[in-house]
Amino acid sequence: MKKSIKYYILALIGSSFLGYTILNSQAVGVTSGKSFFRTVEELIILETANNRRPTISQGPVAFIADTIIYDEGKKIGYAYGDLRFADLGNRTFFSAQEGTYFTKENKIVLRKTPEILLEQDDDISTKITGRVITIYPDDSYIHVQGNIQIDDGSTFVTGEEVRIWNKQNRMVVTGNVQSLSGQQKLASDRLSVQFTNGGLSYYVARGNVKAVNPEDKFTIMSGLLSYDNKTEFFRATMDPLLFFQEQNSVSYANIIEYTRPTKIGYLVGDVITVQDSGAQKAFSRWARYNGSNDIINMYGSPRLQKDGSEVFGTEIVVNVESNNMQILGGGQGFFNRNQ
Repeated sequence: MKKSIKYYILALIGSSFLGYTILNSQAVGVTSGKSFFRTVEELIILETANNRRPTISQGPVAFIADTIIYDEGKKIGYAYGDLRFADLGNRTFFSAQEGTYFTKENKIVLRKTPEILLEQDDDISTKITGRVITIYPDDSYIHVQGNIQIDDGSTFVTGEEVRIWNKQNRMVVTGNVQSLSGQQKLASDRLSVQFTNGGLSYYVARGNVKAVNPEDKFTIMSGLLSYDNKTEFFRATMDPLLFFQEQNSVSYANIIEYTRPTKIGYLVGDVITVQDSGAQKAFSRWARYNGSNDIINMYGSPRLQKDGSEVFGTEIVVNVESNNMQILGGGQGFFNRNQ
């Protein structure tokens, strides 16, 4: 049996992007200032008149716009002018100046200043904006393109594109990614984030990663950086380094790990620490960094190069704050080879 035109009007807002259908047993309310049906074009049009905007509501879900049109032949719905969607039950809202609903693909495309607002627990809301927002209700999936911004009140993220899988509590931001919070300023080519109960669980940043940590007094740079929010544990690989900007000191390794609560970090594999613009360098197989006193202890065949000399020992103590290195044990090596 052929579906009614009323069905297709409702299809325009048939689902929120969280996947909750509006077409259920609850009564549907449709109001507008003016409405008419064009039989030949198979169009139904709801328009604003007498201060009454087209409104379609069902239970806690409501959709409002200046004009709502459904093309039954093309199976496409259109909404124009101050478009508003609210799902109070799921505390989800979106707005735009223009929206299109594709019945066959079951997707909603928002254009012209689109915005999504997700209300979370503890009076926290996440706002998402971009040039184009595409919502796939059946898959609980959102795709935002062009100058994206994500703001949850504590962290502000920008980039060129973001993909959000709501059921999996996962988000991927790509293209000149910038993330700013009270504890860290992060830049990368790609940022993958996993959430638990609406909060950050962990993230993985890839490509040209730069994490500035004012609280920890250093910057991590690498090709790959992961962070576990529960344990506050960082792990950097792919040519990572620790940079202490105020002292112009830098440490390289194959792997760098750091735990924020203990302020203890480990550098593993081909460790090199450079101070005083390269005037002194220390080499070892691994090292331990103590953020409480800014001391790096280097172990595993350590050697120190300075002023044309190279000295071997059992341990090198690097004082980041004073830009000083001290070699312990042994004392063998080559002295003043440049003279």
